[in-house]
Amino acid sequence: MPELPNLTLPSPPHWWVSHGGKMEVKRRSNLRLLLKSSTSELELSRDDGSGTFTVFYRLHHGSGSTEHQINGLHETEVKEMFALENGGRSDYQIFAPLTTYADAALPGAYCRQAGYLNIPHPGAGKQGDPNLSVHITEEIRTAVQDFLG
Repeated sequence: MPELPNLTLPSPPHWWVSHGGKMEVKRRSNLRLLLKSSTSELELSRDDGSGTFTVFYRLHHGSGSTEHQINGLHETEVKEMFALENGGRSDYQIFAPLTTYADAALPGAYCRQAGYLNIPHPGAGKQGDPNLSVHITEEIRTAVQDFLG
């Protein structure tokens, strides 16, 4: 088995939001994996019969909640997203200058450096923006690996 990507950095990337450090594995089954904190949740699910995956995420703000989803992710993209593989996706300029620092990125879906995942959405990358950050721990990485099978 190839070596897994490193999860540690001296400090989080500037685009990563600190609430991402509070995400934990809350529920898992063959069809769904739920990561949750007091301010956000992320659900990874298998799409019916297509072999692809959907990431649904909800962010709780003082003014209410926002919900977003990413459809049609392939298994390799999910592995890159959760640090089971490095993507080397620096050819995607949509995240520039983020791709300079990213180990994996997919336009309109995610950007990850080491164990710091961000699902971008328009905003400044600060508390209250509709961006979701997740600190990928060994527990989360193992849960995703088990979920993928």
